[in-house]
Amino acid sequence: MRIRWNSLAFRLAIPLGVVTILVISATVVMTESFMTRTVERVFVSSEIEHLRGLVGRQIEGRIGMVIRDGVALARYPDIRNFLLAPEASRGKIPGDIREKLAYFKSIYDLDTVYAITLKSRHYYDENGLVKILDLSDPESGWFMQTLQSPEPYTINVDSDITGELHLWIDAKVTTSAGTVGLAGGGIKVDNVMEPVAAHLERYRAQAFLIDDNGRIRADSFDTTRINKPYDVGSLPHRVVHMLRDALATHQDQVRYLDEKGQVNFLLLQEIPSLGWTAVITLPREAFTEPLEGVMSLVFNGGLVLFGLLLILGAGLFWVIIGRPLGQVAKRLAAYDYAQPFEHPGCNGSGYEIALICNAFEANAKMLRRTLADYRQSEEALRHLNATLEIRVDEKTKALQQSTRDLEAYVTKLESTNDALQKAKEKAMQAAQARSNFISTVSHELRTPLNAIINFTDQIQEDFDDILNDPDLQEEAKEFLSRIMNNSRHLLQLINDLLDFTKAEAGKMTYDMKPLSVEKVINQAYENFHSMLSGTEIDYVKEVAPELPLIYADARRLLQVLLNFLSNAVKFTKSGQIMIRAYRSADMVVVEVEDSGRGIPKDKQESVFDPFTQVDVLDSGTGLGLGLVRHMCRQMQIRVELDSQVGRGSIFRLHIPLADEMPMDK
Repeated sequence: MRIRWNSLAFRLAIPLGVVTILVISATVVMTESFMTRTVERVFVSSEIEHLRGLVGRQIEGRIGMVIRDGVALARYPDIRNFLLAPEASRGKIPGDIREKLAYFKSIYDLDTVYAITLKSRHYYDENGLVKILDLSDPESGWFMQTLQSPEPYTINVDSDITGELHLWIDAKVTTSAGTVGLAGGGIKVDNVMEPVAAHLERYRAQAFLIDDNGRIRADSFDTTRINKPYDVGSLPHRVVHMLRDALATHQDQVRYLDEKGQVNFLLLQEIPSLGWTAVITLPREAFTEPLEGVMSLVFNGGLVLFGLLLILGAGLFWVIIGRPLGQVAKRLAAYDYAQPFEHPGCNGSGYEIALICNAFEANAKMLRRTLADYRQSEEALRHLNATLEIRVDEKTKALQQSTRDLEAYVTKLESTNDALQKAKEKAMQAAQARSNFISTVSHELRTPLNAIINFTDQIQEDFDDILNDPDLQEEAKEFLSRIMNNSRHLLQLINDLLDFTKAEAGKMTYDMKPLSVEKVINQAYENFHSMLSGTEIDYVKEVAPELPLIYADARRLLQVLLNFLSNAVKFTKSGQIMIRAYRSADMVVVEVEDSGRGIPKDKQESVFDPFTQVDVLDSGTGLGLGLVRHMCRQMQIRVELDSQVGRGSIFRLHIPLADEMPMDK
C-alpha cells in the first residue's frame, strides 16, 4: 500500500503517536522504579523478618505461661496436703479441693487441670475422680516419664482423658520425704496459636506447627490437617516441596510461586521449648497493598493524560477531517441524484475526501440503474408479500404450539428431578442417621457397662477389707449406688430401643380412656424429685385446680413426661425445672419448662426425628423425642417446642378432653 503524504490518517497519526509513546514510557518508568526500590529492597524484607520473629516470640510466651502455671499448681500446699490424705487413695476428693482446681483452671487460663496420687494412681480433675491410672496402657507413659525425670516438670503432648490434643505441663508434688504425686494442667494445642491470630489475619497468612517427626500439630486455617504428616497431601504440592527443602537446608525463609503464578513466602521459626517448628505461608500481595495509593496516582495521571490526548485528537480531527466533511455533507444534502455530483472542496481537502466524492458519484450512477430495476420488480414483490404473510402466520402458530409443548415437558422434567433429588437427600440423611445411631448406641451401652464392671471389680478386690472397715463399707455403698444407677440407665436404653422397634413395626398398643392429668403429673414429678434434691435446681410443680378428665393412655403419657423431664435434667446445670398443667379452650395443656442451654432454632424441628441429637457430643441414643412424637400422634396429642439458646426450653402437650372424644375410639 502506497503512503500518501496528504492523507488525513497520516496527518493525525503523527501527533497521536508521539503523545501515546510519551505517556506509556513515563508510566512504565515511574512504576518500575518505585516498586523495585521500595518493595523488593526495603519494605518486604523488613516486614517478613518482623512477622517471623513475632510469631516465634508470642508462641514461646504462651508456652512459658503454661509451664509457669502448671508448676505453680503443683507447689500449692492444699494440693500437696490432699494427695497425702487417705481420702485421695480411696477415690474421694473434698468439695473445697474441687473448687480450688476449678479456680486454678480459670485464673491460669488452662483448659484442664489435674492431680494424681503416687501410690494409688487416682486421677482427679475439678469434677472429681476421673479414673485410676493403668500403667500398662501405652498412653499412660507420661506418668513414669515425669517421675523419672531429673527436672521438676515435663512437657507432654497427647490426647489422654480429654480426647483432644493437649499440651500438658506435668509437675512433681514433693515433700521433704520425696514425691507424693503429680499435678499440672494443659491447654489445647490449637490455643497455642491464639496470640498470633490477629497478626496472621492482617497479613492474610496461614500458620501451622509441625513436630520433629513432620506431623502437623496445630493449624490456624484448616483443622482437618491436624495430626497428619505435612507431606501426605494435606498441603499444596508446591508448599510441601519448598518446606521439605527448607527443613533439609535449615533455611528460615523461602520464596515460591503458587498454582496461580503469584509470589508467596514460606517462613520457618523454631519453637525450642517443644522442639517444633512454626511454618507461616503468606502472599506477597499482603505487603504491596500499602502501595495502592501510588498506583492509583499513576492510574489517575494516566487518565488525565489520556483525556488531554482525546481533546487534542478531537481538535485535530475537527480541523483536518470534520470541517471538510461538513462542507461536503451540505453539498450532498442538496444533491439531485439525477445529475452528476460536483463540489470544489473534493480535490482540495485531502485524498480521503476526494475518495468519498468519487465513491458517491459511482454510487449515484448505480442508484439510478437500481431504481429502474426496482420499478420493474415492485409489482412482483407486492404479490410475494401477500402470500408470505399467510405462510408466516401458519408457521408462527405451529411454533407457538411447539413452544407450549416444550415448556410443559420441561416443567414436568424439573418436577421429576426435584422429587428424585429430595428422595436421594432423604435416603442419604437416613443412612447417615442410622450409622450415627449405631455408633451412639454402642458408646451409650459401653459406658454404663464399663462403670458397672469397674466398680464391681473394686468391691471384689477390697471385699475382705470392707467387712471390717466402716469407711470402706460406706465407700462400697457408694459404688453399689453407682452400679445401680448405671444398671437403671442401661435398662432405660434397652427399653427405648425396644419401644422404638415396636413403634417402627406398628406393634405398640394403647389403652385409651378418661383419666386425671393431675395423677399422671404427680407420678412424673415424684420420679425425679429425689434425683434433684440437694442440687442447685428448683423443681416446681403447678397444676390448675379442677382440671377436667383427659382422653389418653396413662402409661404412654407418663412415658412422654418422663422423657421431657429426663432431657431437662440432662441439660440444666442450675436454675429451675417446672412441670405445669392448665386448661386452654377444649384442651388441657401440660408443659415441662427448664432453664438449660436451649436448642438452636434451626434444629428445633429435627430434634423429634429418630437418631437425631442437637450436639454430636450429647449422651443418649437420640430415640427419646422420636418415640414422644410417635406416641403423641397415636393419642392425638399435639406437641410444641419453644426454645431459646442460653435461656431454656418449653415442651408443650395439647391433650384432648375426655368429653370431646368418642368413648368407643
